[in-house]
Order: sequence, then structure tokens, then C-alpha cells
Amino acid sequence: MATANTWYVRLPDGRTLRARTADVLRSHLHAGRIPAHSQARRSGEDEWQPLQRIAELAEALPAERVAAAELPRAPARETRAAGVRGIVGELLGAFDRSLDHVKLSIAAIMGVLLAVGAIAFELIGGFPLVPWGLTGYVGAAILLLAVVAVGTVLLTQMTFIELDRRRPARAAELRADLVRQTLRVFFAQGLVATLLMGMVLFFRAAGPWLAGYDPGETNQLRDVALGVLSVARLLLEVLCWPILGMAVLLLGPLLVIEEHSILRSLREWLGMLRRHIGRIYLYEAMALTLATVLALPMLLLVAIAAYSVGDTVGSVERITLLVLGGVALTPMIAYLIVANVFIYLNIRYEFFCTPDDR
Repeated sequence: MATANTWYVRLPDGRTLRARTADVLRSHLHAGRIPAHSQARRSGEDEWQPLQRIAELAEALPAERVAAAELPRAPARETRAAGVRGIVGELLGAFDRSLDHVKLSIAAIMGVLLAVGAIAFELIGGFPLVPWGLTGYVGAAILLLAVVAVGTVLLTQMTFIELDRRRPARAAELRADLVRQTLRVFFAQGLVATLLMGMVLFFRAAGPWLAGYDPGETNQLRDVALGVLSVARLLLEVLCWPILGMAVLLLGPLLVIEEHSILRSLREWLGMLRRHIGRIYLYEAMALTLATVLALPMLLLVAIAAYSVGDTVGSVERITLLVLGGVALTPMIAYLIVANVFIYLNIRYEFFCTPDDR
């Protein structure tokens, strides 16, 4: 959704604003709505520059404001909380945005369809693996990825338009680029999920194969290799699920908000993980905690209903419980997707800042 003409302005108090064109930004500067001490940069650029040093923008500043901006000034007072307290503030802002009946309706449909996918995986287990079982698993996986992609695009576009244009998103805006954005998110998330799951399945299959292999006199060497393989498998499984979660949650905003190719988006996603892994982990952990709190009351009701059925649960009851569980996840799904729009914008465009950043 961002274009090459998009500008970002960092105000003296640390807030970051977005202008779709240089003309819009110049009109705000000319009207005096943006302080002369602010900094700006184009979309895709890494360095912030003072307004008076950017030729396209300095001409919109009155001469007295340019002169004032060049004078020494006292350090700006901190107006936004830093550290964990600031992160909680951002995530609570996302909480307010997620409690919208349209977003919750989309999340509820996603939850039901995800439950249908889980039911399909259970039913496919009764077929021979080749060819029907394998085909069914692939089809169910595609269904789950498609549901996540469509829901991610819709909720991300709605949230971004609300933040960017200060108004609710219109239906025409959501439909305009839905197919293309969905395909982009589907292929990007699918590629990461396929690579990670492929590695996990490879290590799971390699262990039993190596354990059953008899190399004769080099059995001790095989045992050492088997131990190394087991450790590598456990490390991979521990790291795989958080990375997969970050791919599903962070790739969506990156692809929807920016107009980069899929490969470039994947490179930027990896770069974000490399540079900000600690901050991203803290954001995602706290977002997941809040999302769990939101979903817990409904999940407890479903759990009580499942307990009342007991061990005699039949196929109809099990399917019903899975669908109810999907519906109970509605606030969690909506909140996690909306919160990751905030997380992406804060990390990519420094909406969240510390005193050292000013």
C-alpha cells in the first residue's frame, strides 16, 4: 500500500507520522502543523534527515522557522514511555482497534474455517497415505494457509487504513487489491512454512532411519551421529515454532503495507528478525499473553462442555467442540493480527522510540 512517494516524519516528541505524498507533507509544513525541529525520510530510506536539509521540504518552511530550527534547543522531554511500559501501551492501543464488530466477524469466520481444516486433518488420517492421504494433507494445508492469508490481508488493511487515514476502511478499499495481496501473503507464508516444516519432518524421519541402519564395525560412529542428530532435531523444533509464528504474523503487515516483491519482503523480514529479534520476541510474547487472556473465558466454557461429555464423545460432538473452539479463538485471532500491524510499524518506522533515539 505504500508507494515510492510516501514520506515519514518523526516529531520532536518521538511520534512518527505518515504522508502519502510530498505535496501533502508540504501543505502541513506551510500551515505550521509540523514543528521545524522534526525529521523526515522517504519510504524505504534508513536515515532520518532534518527538514531544513531536504530541498523538497525546506522550501515549505517559513524562513523564521528554518532559522529557529538551526538554533540549539533543549532536549525534548519524554512523552512516550520507553521499555516494557511503552510496549504495553502500544499493545493496549492495538487492543482497542481489534474490538471492532467487523474485525471480530472476520476473525470468527477464520476460526471456524481453521477448525474445519483441523477436522479435515483428522478425517484424512483414516485413508492410506499414498496417494489419498498425502493429497488430502496437502489440500488441507492449502486451505489453512488460504484462510490465514485472506484474514490477514483483510484485518491488516482495515487496521492500516484506520491508522493512516484516521477513518474506518471502506468496503471498496478492501476489495480493490484483495486477490493480489492474498496471493502474495499466501505464497510468502507458505514458502516459509514449507521450508520450516520440511526441515522438521526431515530430522524426524532421519533419526529412525539412522537408528535402524547397521554399518557393522562403525556402530559407535553411528551412535554419535544419532546423538548429534537428536540434539539438532530438538533445537530445530524449539526454534521452528516461534519463527513460524513470526512469519505468519509479521510477514502479513510487511507484504500488505509495502509494495515490495515477495523475495525482497522475505529478505526484509529476515533482516528485521536479525536486527530486532529481542524486541520482536518481547512484543510477540506480550501480545500472545494478552490474546490468551482475551480468549480464555470462551475457551474455558468449551472445555467445560467437553468435560461434561466425558470419554464417550462421538464424532458429531467432537466436530461441534472443534468448531466451538474455533469460534472461541475469535478475539485471539483478531488481536494478534491487529497487534502485529502496530508491532511492524513500530519496528520498521520507529513509532516506538526511546530517549536515545531522539
